[in-house]
Amino acid sequence: MAPAGYYKARAIGISIIMFGILSLFTALFFDASGGAASSFELSGAGEIGPIEVTEDNTVLQVLVRLPVRQIQDTYGYGDAPNGWAVVTGELLSANKDTLFSFSDELWAESGYDEGHWTEIKNNYDLKLTVPAKGTYYMYMDIEAKDLELGTLGVRVDRMVGSTVPHFAAGFLGLLLGLLVFLVSRSQIAAHGG
Repeated sequence: MAPAGYYKARAIGISIIMFGILSLFTALFFDASGGAASSFELSGAGEIGPIEVTEDNTVLQVLVRLPVRQIQDTYGYGDAPNGWAVVTGELLSANKDTLFSFSDELWAESGYDEGHWTEIKNNYDLKLTVPAKGTYYMYMDIEAKDLELGTLGVRVDRMVGSTVPHFAAGFLGLLLGLLVFLVSRSQIAAHGG
């Protein structure tokens, strides 16, 4: 018969697993929008705002969308050239000092490989944690080659909170709980429980 401590360890392992699962569900809650979204459109580079942040350590989700399309064949080969664009943003203080910068690449490509294919990426999103309440702006810049560009759209959502600590606690809880559970289970089996 297995010692009672192994059964307690198994119960602790199950409890830690449940904590991990609860932390992951909590992370989903914090990943939700807290409302008060702001949407902006630009025909090129420029400043957007104001963005009002009413609480310290506010998480903002920034969604950037730039419709991209390959330009017409300018080289006379029958295919449009593959093109790219880099959209860079800077979070600015009320005094227009740069606090954060971010960027990602967008593209439109096509080719022929066992049939014609086209691939387009025309948006990206990211989360920024703004440490202090106040008024902020963003400066958006676009660098592009061989693309026709549409109107740049930027949407800023205030999130409920940061998901990072909850995902970390959930992952570690699941890992540690599973380890404790499996070790205690193998000890119970080894002692004929």
